Amino acid sequence: MPRHRCTYTDTSETVIGYSLSLATVIHTGESVGFRIQIMLFKGRERENILRDLGLTSTGESCEFHDADIVGVTIPSGDYVVYFSDRNLGISDHKLLAFLSEGGSLFVFTCYEGVMLAITAAFEDGVEQWCVEHQGSESPFSLKVRGNLPEFYSEIENRLVVRQHVKPDSASVFNIPVELFVACAGFQYDDSVHYGRTLIGERLTRA
Repeated sequence: MPRHRCTYTDTSETVIGYSLSLATVIHTGESVGFRIQIMLFKGRERENILRDLGLTSTGESCEFHDADIVGVTIPSGDYVVYFSDRNLGISDHKLLAFLSEGGSLFVFTCYEGVMLAITAAFEDGVEQWCVEHQGSESPFSLKVRGNLPEFYSEIENRLVVRQHVKPDSASVFNIPVELFVACAGFQYDDSVHYGRTLIGERLTRA
């Protein structure tokens, strides 16, 4: 599949589409709590990532949560793109898989207002695994597919037990959260990566 830069077209008050036909995009609007998406790219060049996402750098430095879209190269050399709650997350896993071609991609999506958390992994154009919690369905809602990392079972077992002990808690919600932390080294509501504050570049639509 040839690469195309994603372009964004506002087609109505509540629907935003991509030029790529296989894309489905979430319109976030205003919400209570975090409503974000984080993409962690491994093995791909920053310039190619920005091209494929239809983004460009403004040349301004900032921390996560301080701009609508932020990109940062973490100490490992991997590149992270953070979309704030006023922007769009990509929900179509075919498009996310496409974005992983030539490398790998970890994606974390969180909508605290409806207690939704998803962590998924893609490698060279193929989805590897996905863990999803939808609190609107049940505090114990958990959809799992794929070949998960070995450490996943410990996270799930521990937090499911905690949910039973504390039924009003958000323990199962934290399963995708902890899984992403284990893969990325930082939590979605923080900008500290292994003790270092993440300072990145403000991005905008190209």
